[in-house]
Amino acid sequence: MALVFAAVFFLRYSIEQGWLGPPIRMAIGLLVGAGLLAGSEWKGKTIRTTANALDAAGIAILFATVFASNALWHLIPELATFVLMVLITAVAVLLSIRHDSIFVALLGLVGGYATPILLSTGENRPIGLFSYLFILNAGLAWVAHRRRWPILIAASVGFTALYQWGWVVKFVVDRPAELPLAAGVFLVFPVLIAVAQLLRRPKEGEPPLPQLFAHTATVSVSLPLVFALVMAWVPAFGARYVLLFGYLLLLDVGLIALAATIGPQVLYLGAGLTTLLVFAGWLPAAYSDAALPVVLAFVALFVGLFLGAPLLAGRLKRPFDEKIERGALAAPLLLFVFPVLVLVDPATEHPGLLFVVLFILVGVIGAVAVLTERGPLHFRRGLLRAGRRGGLVRQVPEPSPATRGPGDVRSVRAVLPWRSGRGSTPRQAPPA
Repeated sequence: MALVFAAVFFLRYSIEQGWLGPPIRMAIGLLVGAGLLAGSEWKGKTIRTTANALDAAGIAILFATVFASNALWHLIPELATFVLMVLITAVAVLLSIRHDSIFVALLGLVGGYATPILLSTGENRPIGLFSYLFILNAGLAWVAHRRRWPILIAASVGFTALYQWGWVVKFVVDRPAELPLAAGVFLVFPVLIAVAQLLRRPKEGEPPLPQLFAHTATVSVSLPLVFALVMAWVPAFGARYVLLFGYLLLLDVGLIALAATIGPQVLYLGAGLTTLLVFAGWLPAAYSDAALPVVLAFVALFVGLFLGAPLLAGRLKRPFDEKIERGALAAPLLLFVFPVLVLVDPATEHPGLLFVVLFILVGVIGAVAVLTERGPLHFRRGLLRAGRRGGLVRQVPEPSPATRGPGDVRSVRAVLPWRSGRGSTPRQAPPA
């Protein structure tokens, strides 16, 4: 740090005194920075601490010199500055691996993410910006998993999210035409983090990865859900309902696939809750009669998706926990869309379509509940509990899962003892 401050103060003092012209200042900065990196390689063979300090000082001086050469001295154009700062970031990452120094890696990370904002011209160039950030994320994810430095992944996700939301607020809110690109931007980065997490799972005999890797991946794949809510609740965005629900469907499919494979399973619950909130926010804000067929089609797809997710997890030999299986309740809860549609648009031109789809979905949900023995089981237990509290049902042992069959009716006879002679209390003889 002393070397960095010395270099900065020397450059500043030379500027104030007029000793050195801009080209000479740039040359001195580049030579000093490169010299410190060369010195780190020389000292790295004997003293690691000194080598790491020289690496950090050299990287910081190079970043400062290149930035000043563009922003203050106007010696090099934006494109050349961008290339040089990317090159410095890559050198910092490679040196962090060579010297096993997370501090140098973090310095390169900060420099890499600072480059776009330091060199920003205020123009809307999302393709170049997010392509650069994607490459930077991929490189840092590789280093993080190779050296087991989860802080690199966490910092990458945080800085990337700042760029995403900053771009949305500045350029997308007033330009809905950018919405498809924004949806792609919010989808592609979580895919990168999820793939990195999947490919770098510990092999047999290796110690497990730090939990921060899994937590960061969970946060990363959940961030697009927030953008789905924004799309639903902003009327200008909600008018693009095909894009909204297509984006949400693709996102839910991905989250459910992750929940059923590498986890965490709570992603299934998050997908269900967000889907309900999206429909609840979009219907009063942006619904129009022309959207009815599309909305009904997407409701049917979401109902099928959340009903089938537990079956998929079972087929993959990774069944959901009992609490996580409650995510399937998103399917019947989505039926709230139908009464809301009637309230929002009572003079709809397609009432027949509305009720046909509703009856079909009710039938499908009921059939799945019967076939999976979830609905009758919960209903029977609730009925028994209510009957015991009212004194109408006497306590009888529940059949065990091993002995209960599809035609088990013992609990029904317990509920209605006056209609069954078996297991019921005999009637009292009428008084004479």
